[in-house]
Amino acid sequence: MSVTTDASRGRLIIPALGRLYSSLHDAGETLLRVVAGTFLAIHGSQKITNPFGAAEMVEGLGFYPGALWSLLLACTEFFGGIFIAIGFLVRP
Repeated sequence: MSVTTDASRGRLIIPALGRLYSSLHDAGETLLRVVAGTFLAIHGSQKITNPFGAAEMVEGLGFYPGALWSLLLACTEFFGGIFIAIGFLVRP
């Protein structure tokens, strides 16, 4: 969420570039969302091919049963990354 107030505008790193900051604000948030979602989906795609492969690691962290949490981890990373990248259920 980005809320711009008068106090935050007064704290710009380079105040002379305030118009540039405000014009690139929406594009910057969209780019950050797409890149983060894409990297999360790429990372999750390695787990979605073998969703139970991380069961030992998950149990080592203390989450039992490891097979269930490993499956949820793989699905969340892969599908969640896709949803973030396309902007599903995020504020426009």
